Amino acid sequence: MSTLLERHIVELLGEQNEKAISLLYEHYGDTLYGVAYKVVKDEELAQDVLQESFVKIWKKGDSYDSTKAKLFTWLFRITRNTAIDKLRSLSTKSEKEIQIDVSNVYNLGVDKIKPEFMDVREHLEKIEPKYQI
Repeated sequence: MSTLLERHIVELLGEQNEKAISLLYEHYGDTLYGVAYKVVKDEELAQDVLQESFVKIWKKGDSYDSTKAKLFTWLFRITRNTAIDKLRSLSTKSEKEIQIDVSNVYNLGVDKIKPEFMDVREHLEKIEPKYQI
């Protein structure tokens, strides 16, 4: 870890001290918002991603390992992955909505089927044998 401030933030995160989130937001919020926005390309969605990222950072604060990555790298990865997950979930939702809409096209109510078509076999048997398949 490079700075005293980063060490202090990590220490506060490990203790679940709320000041850690304030410091993180103050020092990294704009940059992490930029990371989220670059992935989702929507301001409101980027704000949602940033908020979800800070919740994840808060919950996983004690799992940060300074020997594996710098603090910013860790924050960056959480934010980027959260943004990608958000896009995937939105994509899945819209695909499901499309499937639901398409499946309704094939639903014919029984009341919409003409009575003469209800028993096709009966009508087919009335056809002369030379015209039957």
